[in-house]
Amino acid sequence: MQSEVVISIICLLSQHPLGRRTLVEQTGITESTVRTHLNKMKSLEWVEFAKAGTSLTQTGYEIFSELLNSIASFSNQMKLNDLKLGEVACAIQLRNVKLPDVAWPLRDRALQGGASGAVLLKYHNGVTFADTQDPLDLIAPDSTRTLEYNFFDLQNDDLILIAFSDQLGPASRGLARMLVQLFDIQLDKK
Repeated sequence: MQSEVVISIICLLSQHPLGRRTLVEQTGITESTVRTHLNKMKSLEWVEFAKAGTSLTQTGYEIFSELLNSIASFSNQMKLNDLKLGEVACAIQLRNVKLPDVAWPLRDRALQGGASGAVLLKYHNGVTFADTQDPLDLIAPDSTRTLEYNFFDLQNDDLILIAFSDQLGPASRGLARMLVQLFDIQLDKK
């Protein structure tokens, strides 16, 4: 299984059950790839299928508990035009997660996933760049407002990871790859 596909699906299912077509639309991943991964995830008892859609099982929650317990909010297809890194942004708000001392490998992972760019932000009495603590609103006031609107429950030390592209699929994969790196997710060990 491709870890970035699994993590993209897990992040979406963390909010509520979703149908396969919705997962395809919200990840930008092909229907056959989503179907294949969902079937493998079902055989591992990570997800279950019902009329209301696919949902995480108790086993799925346990396997991915570190990631799932850290997700404060998730948003894909966000428009952050004044950052000029891509038409589509996939973003996640994480709580109680510490960035590694050297964060550039996370950005590299996003680019390897096909993203055109990635930004790591931190909230500390306002949205700042994680590495420099410079306020985001000095260079991207519209994006700052969009993030604060979409992530309305920001608390000090929350992280916001964003991957950009001109299409949803590469942005979604880029964000998932950052999460795989940050949480050291290795599906072959699960």
